[in-house]
Amino acid sequence: ESETPPPDPGRLVVRETGMRYIDGAHWTAILEEISGVKEYLRDNEEMGLSDEEGEDEEMVRPSNAPTLLLGLHQEMTMDELLDGLPARPVVDRVVAMFVSLNEPTTVMVHFPTFQKQYNQFWSRPKEASISWLALLYAALTITMSVYMRTGEPLPAEFGEATEAVQRLRHLTAQCLVQSNYTVPGRFKVEALFFYTMCEFFRSEDAQVGVSFLLNMTIRLAMRSGYHRDPQQFPNISPFEGEMRRRVWAIMRQLDVLISFQVGVPRGIQDWQQDVEPPRNISDEEFGESTVELPPSRPETELTTTSYIRGKSRLMAIFGKISDLAYSRDPMTYDEILALDRQLEEARDLVPHAFKIRPLDQCFVDSSYLILRRYTLELLYQKARCVLHRRYLGEVHTNPRYAYSRWVCMSASKEILRHQADIYHETQPGGLLYRDRQFPNSLQTADYLLAAMIICLDLSQNPTGTPPGSTDEDVIRGREELLSTIETSHRIFEQQRRRSADAQKAYAALTIMLRRLKAQKLDSEQLASGKWHGIMWDTSLMDAAQQQPYESSNGQSYPVVDPMGITPEYQSLDVIGEMLDAPTNLDWNLWDQHMQSVADMGAGLWGDNVPGIGPPFYPLPKPTTDILLIPPPHCIAHFTSTMMRPPIPRSLHNRVASIPRAAHRSLSTSILSNGISHQPTNNNNNLRTTRSATSISPITSTPQSTIQKRPFLSSFLPNSDSASKTRHLTATRTLPHPPAPLFDIISSVESYSSFLPFLTASTVTHRDPTTNYPTRAFLTVGYGPLSETFTSKVTCDPENWVVEAQSGAKYGVGKKDGQGFPGEDEGLFEYLSTRWELESQGEGKGTVVRLDIRFEFRSQLHAAMMGAVEGQMAGVMVEAFEKRIYDVLGR
Repeated sequence: ESETPPPDPGRLVVRETGMRYIDGAHWTAILEEISGVKEYLRDNEEMGLSDEEGEDEEMVRPSNAPTLLLGLHQEMTMDELLDGLPARPVVDRVVAMFVSLNEPTTVMVHFPTFQKQYNQFWSRPKEASISWLALLYAALTITMSVYMRTGEPLPAEFGEATEAVQRLRHLTAQCLVQSNYTVPGRFKVEALFFYTMCEFFRSEDAQVGVSFLLNMTIRLAMRSGYHRDPQQFPNISPFEGEMRRRVWAIMRQLDVLISFQVGVPRGIQDWQQDVEPPRNISDEEFGESTVELPPSRPETELTTTSYIRGKSRLMAIFGKISDLAYSRDPMTYDEILALDRQLEEARDLVPHAFKIRPLDQCFVDSSYLILRRYTLELLYQKARCVLHRRYLGEVHTNPRYAYSRWVCMSASKEILRHQADIYHETQPGGLLYRDRQFPNSLQTADYLLAAMIICLDLSQNPTGTPPGSTDEDVIRGREELLSTIETSHRIFEQQRRRSADAQKAYAALTIMLRRLKAQKLDSEQLASGKWHGIMWDTSLMDAAQQQPYESSNGQSYPVVDPMGITPEYQSLDVIGEMLDAPTNLDWNLWDQHMQSVADMGAGLWGDNVPGIGPPFYPLPKPTTDILLIPPPHCIAHFTSTMMRPPIPRSLHNRVASIPRAAHRSLSTSILSNGISHQPTNNNNNLRTTRSATSISPITSTPQSTIQKRPFLSSFLPNSDSASKTRHLTATRTLPHPPAPLFDIISSVESYSSFLPFLTASTVTHRDPTTNYPTRAFLTVGYGPLSETFTSKVTCDPENWVVEAQSGAKYGVGKKDGQGFPGEDEGLFEYLSTRWELESQGEGKGTVVRLDIRFEFRSQLHAAMMGAVEGQMAGVMVEAFEKRIYDVLGR
């Protein structure tokens, strides 16, 4: 079983008015983890940024609380309830608007039947049931609330819109009370649910009261038997049974969404119910007189229930994900990945009409379709965030969780991109302007979750990119994240006067953007001296290290190292920092900064210098041979001067007299004598290789200026390292039949436990029939060099072949699931690893062939790998050989 972080205990917020629990999966809990931001919000409660969701009981105002719970004072007669209705022509207009709302919850109403009931009501209003009257008032309230948000004119007979909505909501609650909604009865579940939606549309923020009301509705529905499939009860007509399925499907979906929004576990558990999904049929295909329901239409045909059917599959998985988020029981990472695969499969089953597509391909589609697509896509991306969010901070200590970090970041960026699209298209002239009321508190919660995840990751990883990325990648990744956050920040700024949650998000993003821009400014000032020939101004470095960032309220926050190097990773600076260097290195600056290191003397990297250690260290591998490379702390002393701010100015004064040419002699002698490359022989055995040449001492003898630098060329072998394409092979004959060898090689999830170059291996998809892996998320590392990407895995047991392919050349791209995390940011253009097994006959063993093909994105990466590539295939085969011996024995 894989290790997994302990369950998040959540947060217990203590205030004078009482205590409030926040689960670790909720966005406000993520906000708590971002140092400085939560303190700012807490210190500015007078600005409306408090996270208090309620007031003391004695101070509750009826206008802020659900009317049904705290807003009623006296009963009303039937005549008084009916007097609240305007004339029928006015009500007719609002009911017609209700029918055309295209709200998903209206699927609970069978409109042909509702039309008949509506006509009967007006013919004999005093004979109508109070619960049906509650349903009518709720429909009017929802319609008025939605249209009031759009700014569309409402019938003048209702008077002022806000007062009219409040009056209608009050009448709905009054009808429910007088019908005794706690006792099961006809129309009561539907009326109570629609009243809950009245309260939901009341605000653009999450409301705990809505969660209470929904749970009351669920309990009433269970008491009424809605959680049992009607097919088991012959006394329920086909019409009633199908409508109950619709009601239950909508209720289950809202239960998961609203519960997660307010940060509590859902009320309906899977084991509590056995209701089948509603059929894919339209209202016109059945009615009260139907004896037998028509068969469900194909998923390609859109009907009244197509959307809730497509959404139900995603919601079923999100329900499981939310259960895990709130569970106190430990879980394995394999369980997380299993849910991840189920989520992908559920998304694949969404009807084609509801799958997200670019807006420039939606001109002929209705706004209803476009909005439903966005809703399902936001649900999918949110589910990914919630599923993997707990591993976001773990990737720094366990590279296996790199997949989870990438999922969180890519899903969050997609959510905020959709936020920008929806905001733009709901403006005047946009495709969705007629449905500009669409964004509600559920979408706002999704945007908040995504924004907080990105802010949290940036606070932990200021560069916004994984280790191993080049300088250009770091800049591009950081700029992309900054642009995403800035766009979301502008949108929240426009909405913050209408939404307390938007105000919180605006304040949090304001602080984060100030920090990030301060880091960016410092980095640009430092980088301008580093890469463009301008001498380092160490006062900038001193200021960046000593001066904290001060917010608008005067609170100080520490500034992160502008170069984005965290202390735990400052030792990983051999190849990683060299790869971070642009190709146009400023060699004059190199010489100048070598002066700041040269005062360590002639034995700078020798064995006699305390704290430096031996000049070489072994890279562990499963055989007795040892592959030797220069230690990080040796080369780091001169490479780090190009990658980081210089050492304090006091050292410059101590070494100013050392001639520049001496430093050239030092760098070339070390690089040329520090490592020797020897290709492997036919048996692919590794040989211990070490140069016997001692390091030349530093002298002050003048030398002529060297124009052509031997920096990389002397460090690397004189092979075809200039080529970015590589092809490595290795062969072994093992005394085992092919079947058990195939099982070991196809067990991709175990690779990281024994392969020296693989630091993490996570299977994300499996063949449902054979259970062989079909897609894996791999992290390849060599010292500080690290690359994480998706591989398409093919397991062919008939031909004894296992192949893993990565990169666009092999069709592994964004459209194929999860291509490279930031496809243009990786080291490899493509990478293919192919294992072939050939039986030599019974009892004669099996020939194992390994074929590795890859191409680097840059010439520098290819040159760096040239030092060790000849041994890589042999190391991999020998690692598998040892694994086979461990599993099967000799």
